[in-house]
Amino acid sequence: MLNLISCVKNQSINDGSLISLNDAEKEYSAVIFTKTTEYFPNYAFYFLFPLEKVDFRCHRDIHYDKSDFRKCMKNILLSNFQSRTPDELLSRIEIFKDTLCDLKKIILLKDSITKGELNLCEINP
Repeated sequence: MLNLISCVKNQSINDGSLISLNDAEKEYSAVIFTKTTEYFPNYAFYFLFPLEKVDFRCHRDIHYDKSDFRKCMKNILLSNFQSRTPDELLSRIEIFKDTLCDLKKIILLKDSITKGELNLCEINP
């Protein structure tokens, strides 16, 4: 498998500008629960939905840019998904997230300092 890494820009980060993968998955799951309740109230249940399917086989802390992530979740909540089944709704939400949201993933070393300037790199598996 070929992985392409391209460094795009330097970005200043601080403690409040990131959301951890764990917190992001909780928020994403709550958004899915809300949308499922809206369209299929009898089938709504809370389940922790993963955001990452790729195992990088490294022990790193994965974070997202908080403002981009929250904007994505807000757009999912405001969108009208034409779905006939709960599974189709989940699929459409996932496609929306993957294609229309600009989620910047930031991978930090364990116990790294989250202040200062980092060179942001995009990983394209």
